[in-house]
Amino acid sequence: MKEDYFFTDKLARFYARVWPLILLIGLIVSVQSHALNFVREIDFFSRPFKHFVDSRLAAVRSSEKLNSEHGLTRNQVRSKGINARLLTVADPAPEFKVNFQDAATVTPDGWLKDYGQPFGPRTGTSQGSGLEYGWRKVADGTPVDLSVGGTSNLGNGRKRTKPADNILLATLMHMQANTIPSTTSFNGTRVEGYWEMKVPNGSYDVTVSAGDGDVGTVPESHTLNVEGVNAFSNFVPSGAAGASTRFKSAKVRATVTDGFLTINATGGTNTKINTAIITPVPANTAPVAAAAVSNQTAKADSAFSFTVPAGTFTDADGDKLTLSASLSDGTSLPEWLTFNATSNTFSGTPATAATYSIKLTATDGQASASSEFTLTVNPASAPTNATPVVAAIGNKTAKLDSAFSFAVPAGTFTDADGDVLTVSASLSNGASLPEWLTFDQSNNTFSGTPAAEATYSIRLTATDGKASAFTDFDLNVISGTAAPVNTAPVASAAIEDQSAKTGTAFSFAVPAGTFTDKEGDKLTLSASLSGGTALPQWLSFDNTSNTFSGTPETAAAYRIIVTATDGNLSASTEFNLTVTTAVSPIVVACPPISTLPCDQVAVALPFTLNFDGTEGGLADKNKTGTGFTMVDAYSGARQATDNEATFSNIIGYEPSKLTVANGILSVLTNKGIAHLTNNNQINALGAGITASGKITLETTLINPYNGVNSEQGGIWLGLNDKTYLKLVAVGNKIELRRELNDVSADVSDRKITAAITGLNTRTVRLRMVVDLINNKLEGFYSTNGTTYVNVGGTSAAAGLNIADLALSGKTVYAGIFATHRNGTEPVTFNFDNFSVSKEEPAANQAPVFANASYSFTHGEETAVGTAIGQVSATDAAGQTVRYSITAGNQSSKFAIDSASGAITLAAALNYATDSVYVLTVQATDNAVPALSATAQVTVKVNKFTPANQAPVFANASYSFTHGEEIAVGTGIGQVSATDAAGQTVRYSITAGNQASRFAIDSESGAITLAGALNYATDSVYVLTVQATDNATPALSSTAQVTVHINKLLPINHAPVLALSISDQSVVAGSAFSYKMAAGTFTDEDSDPLTYTASLEGGSALPSWLSFDAATVTFSGTPSVAAAYRIKLTATDGKASAGTVFGLSVSAAPAAGCLPLSFLPCAQLTVALPFALTFSGTENGLADKDGKGTGFTM
Repeated sequence: MKEDYFFTDKLARFYARVWPLILLIGLIVSVQSHALNFVREIDFFSRPFKHFVDSRLAAVRSSEKLNSEHGLTRNQVRSKGINARLLTVADPAPEFKVNFQDAATVTPDGWLKDYGQPFGPRTGTSQGSGLEYGWRKVADGTPVDLSVGGTSNLGNGRKRTKPADNILLATLMHMQANTIPSTTSFNGTRVEGYWEMKVPNGSYDVTVSAGDGDVGTVPESHTLNVEGVNAFSNFVPSGAAGASTRFKSAKVRATVTDGFLTINATGGTNTKINTAIITPVPANTAPVAAAAVSNQTAKADSAFSFTVPAGTFTDADGDKLTLSASLSDGTSLPEWLTFNATSNTFSGTPATAATYSIKLTATDGQASASSEFTLTVNPASAPTNATPVVAAIGNKTAKLDSAFSFAVPAGTFTDADGDVLTVSASLSNGASLPEWLTFDQSNNTFSGTPAAEATYSIRLTATDGKASAFTDFDLNVISGTAAPVNTAPVASAAIEDQSAKTGTAFSFAVPAGTFTDKEGDKLTLSASLSGGTALPQWLSFDNTSNTFSGTPETAAAYRIIVTATDGNLSASTEFNLTVTTAVSPIVVACPPISTLPCDQVAVALPFTLNFDGTEGGLADKNKTGTGFTMVDAYSGARQATDNEATFSNIIGYEPSKLTVANGILSVLTNKGIAHLTNNNQINALGAGITASGKITLETTLINPYNGVNSEQGGIWLGLNDKTYLKLVAVGNKIELRRELNDVSADVSDRKITAAITGLNTRTVRLRMVVDLINNKLEGFYSTNGTTYVNVGGTSAAAGLNIADLALSGKTVYAGIFATHRNGTEPVTFNFDNFSVSKEEPAANQAPVFANASYSFTHGEETAVGTAIGQVSATDAAGQTVRYSITAGNQSSKFAIDSASGAITLAAALNYATDSVYVLTVQATDNAVPALSATAQVTVKVNKFTPANQAPVFANASYSFTHGEEIAVGTGIGQVSATDAAGQTVRYSITAGNQASRFAIDSESGAITLAGALNYATDSVYVLTVQATDNATPALSSTAQVTVHINKLLPINHAPVLALSISDQSVVAGSAFSYKMAAGTFTDEDSDPLTYTASLEGGSALPSWLSFDAATVTFSGTPSVAAAYRIKLTATDGKASAGTVFGLSVSAAPAAGCLPLSFLPCAQLTVALPFALTFSGTENGLADKDGKGTGFTM
């Protein structure tokens, strides 16, 4: 069998050397393939030569294809075994869905069929057109046919009975049949294969599934890899037959670079694949900076905010873009400036003037685009200093030769900036006070004893260092036994509380008679906030006219105290001043929304209508006021059945359909509606308001109409008929809806109740809450006037998110409407009342720490992670508080839990380096802008003084072995001990050291030989070694050291090869015997030698060759030609020597039915039927390894 192969091989090699020389004469490379085609068809060439030509032709074509398509040589193409895998360039692939199955099963529609065919072009049913896919061997990469094999040629594909309802999971392909035990019957090919498909290079999303619906006994652990990317590993099916737990699928993204997509089961056992879905990943298009970002300016010490405009970046694929920001050089933004990637907003407060070049980058996850702009921070405006304000001081009287004292009343001077004021005193003409009179600036008090009658005009001056104010009063020195008795002024009448509006001038004169004085003394009034602080900067008080004046900018509430003094005594009274936000004016032309003057469209909140006919506003059909100030101007085409508009400039207003009577506003409906792109609602009545805070709209419907044509009536709030919110009664249901730019989805933009029995016979109250603080819309209804039901139910998602409507801060309109929409006849909706109210959020305040400072003490031995202490802060507005350490945290020794304020040790403490840490802990709320407060946290570190402990040996015992021949001074071994307190350790031998054979270095613990050893006298020494520290008292510990002594033995000499062995030969089929010549190996010590034999590499001798170690003889009969290198080794039990000789087995002379076969002619003819499985056991002509092909000629 083997001889057949060698003969064919030699013949092919001969033609390989000779024929190319003949063939290439007169030919050029470009026609080589044509010549070979010609030669291949000539009949007189023997089969070996044609085999050579075929292989050369294939190689030429492969090279031509490689060169033409890629400019590559054959050596540059990745190969598996003998098959070169050619790269190809093709159009992007479609999606492929592959079902792995047996050959007989009908493949589901849309799926490609794979039943184990070897890799190659597929042309069968359900195998597509022009596709190449199939199976290869893992061992060598050659194509392998898994569709055949087994006793019934079933192959490796299977169809299970379960799951019966899923053919894709019921079918499978054995990828690792080689792992099925040989003791288990398997009707297929026992080989490990991997699957490939020829595809264009690129990225693919590949979903693979594996498993087996049958419950078997053969172990299975499914693993699938796609182009080296693991999809899943070691999945073991479980559960009943056909259960979903018996299958696993996963999707991975794989990149193909060689034109072939590969799926293997490496790492698994008995893996069975069900399906593969191969989806090309389209090439990504990078985002584009579609619009330049304009340069921005900010002012130092002022809050800055800038939102990147929508449309700045676009993406042709429609991918979601994520923005990030940095300086143009790639470094981080300055500390004061943050960028919120959710809202795409820059914010912060700069401290100093500067210019920044900022880079905005948008990415779709794969590619990005950038745009740059300049942010210029201008210097902060110099603050305007407010001049101190003074209240008059009445005249004073002093008694001759009697001590005089007068303290300037608190509040006489005030400063709107809160600056510290310095008060001084002189005579009104600038001269110094008389010698007897002094003024103490520390307590603003005059004192002294006058010696003569006189009158002094005294001036008091207060300065804040930049500006000053003064007041004059007279001091009369009189004679007499007593100064006149003064009676204090009296607050005779309370001052009524006052109100003001932002942006509107405020003026209020204190009424005459508010204060009276029994003596008729002239009274001087002054004003401050309750508690004595200055009035707000916008508010001034003129004590000449006793008038408050100013224009407030923000809403606030003040408690003001007014004080009247007669120069000696005073009286006070207080009142409230409330500043509310003024209604922003509607900045639109009144047509087409109102017949009223433009300044009457906006209303102040709360706004309530009872429809009593006295509330003005737009008129009904009887010229009676409805109370509403505007009507929405529709933007679409008017319904034909709604007829022409009564007012050409106010097209949405039809008063003939409105009736106010008996406290009811009745609306006779039109067909138009503001929904999606209809935009033709008539009589959407309303009033202008500014959208902020939490707005509540309410109305009452009397017996709301119940129809089937979407007839509806209710309340609305919005910008126009394209963007609005509404709550309506429709068909005995209550519906809440939002619409943005004519878009409103029934699922995501609407909440609606089920039908409510008898709703049309009840008084129905509607309440719509527009929460612009939390961007949430909710609708409620009540049929009893007390219990309100949420239209969206009781879940957390009961409301609708309205953040994208961006209503806050804008002028919106709120009111009522009604329509019969899809109906053909008008209906009437009766409204009993309407109201709009607003709840503004409280001003944010910074968090407040429970303590202004904290102090904690810990030892330096404290372990990392230990709790150091706890800080806590509360936020009056209920904001979330986060904690951070902003200063004092050298070397990041401490960490703080941002949520709880718990401080822990993050790095080891060292008393010698730092014994005290003073941390600044900041508590920050989550408001916009965020507010913060700080507290000081002192951490004191105590020095650690550990208790002394005895040294500890590294090992409890030591063992060393040496020969008795070693010299004195030789190192025996090393012991070591450590001391936890860092004490110095000294070593000594305290026992077992007979004859002082050993010495120990007291510092290092090294043991050396001090006296000669004698195995005959002592073969083992057991020493006790002591380690002692230098503490007082000293502590020590011991360890046992065993020294074993080996006897000195004579030196062994290795065997020596004395005679070389010549190469041997034998003919296949002939007996071979060779005995080693005496004296081939010798041993100086005359030790008996033992022999062994193997191949030169160490592997066993071939099975036909035996070796008798006793006679040192090789013998046996080879069956096939071969060449061997034999190694013979001699050993004395301690050392060895060896030699190698050659053994050549030549082929036996051929004897067969030539030239057809090497077999006898009688064996060429076979009986029919004749079938081969190529198992290697079917005899016939042999392959290159000597295995029978089964063929006879």
